[in-house]
Amino acid sequence: MVNYKLMITAEMENIASLQPMGGLHDPNFSYYFKLRCENCGEVTEKETCVSLDEQVPIPKSRGVANLVQKCKFCSREGNITMVPILRGGNPLTEADCESGNYVALMGFECRGLEPFDFSFMCPQWKVEATSGTIYEDVDLSSGDWAEYDEKGNMPVSISNLKSKFERHKPGGIYRGDYRLRSKGILQCILQLGWATQAAARSNGGGLFLVLESGLKESFAREESHIFFEFAGLEKDL
Repeated sequence: MVNYKLMITAEMENIASLQPMGGLHDPNFSYYFKLRCENCGEVTEKETCVSLDEQVPIPKSRGVANLVQKCKFCSREGNITMVPILRGGNPLTEADCESGNYVALMGFECRGLEPFDFSFMCPQWKVEATSGTIYEDVDLSSGDWAEYDEKGNMPVSISNLKSKFERHKPGGIYRGDYRLRSKGILQCILQLGWATQAAARSNGGGLFLVLESGLKESFAREESHIFFEFAGLEKDL
């Protein structure tokens, strides 16, 4: 298994931030990219689409993934599971662009497949101008975007969009014996004497907690004092 994170940057004029419509963890936002088979190196001709709210069973396993795909050349099967980035994931800002920095949008656990050549095809971007004006469902598929901000009395634009996938090590992962009736991405509150957000997902009937860096040891020490709150989700602990 290899973990990747999607990084983006651009040139922006009078733009405060750029991110998916529902934020970095938007379950409906679609990510488009090509795939390379890690077994034979074959590359897909067209982009594949994945989103947090769409999951499929992994063959010969009790687990689920956001994508299961077989290589057309060698027939080796691989899968990809999306993992929201809890530490280091941020909207793209004008300051980032001026500094030449990339920001991370989403993490991907990949088995047998390597993502590359991300495309800004999803027409569901949210742009905030420095004046506070919000533009919704922005389409960046052409590679650039421009409007006139009447509130700020200034032009706003995004151009020279760039992206890359980088290998990375996600935060500590605790695999508990807890069981959930529902599968998928959800939010929880982890209580360790203080409140901190974590992302949880069920995979193969078990609960996986992706913790912020440095919390794994604290979690193990204070395990008897931990409880979870799942908003709107029926739980069976």
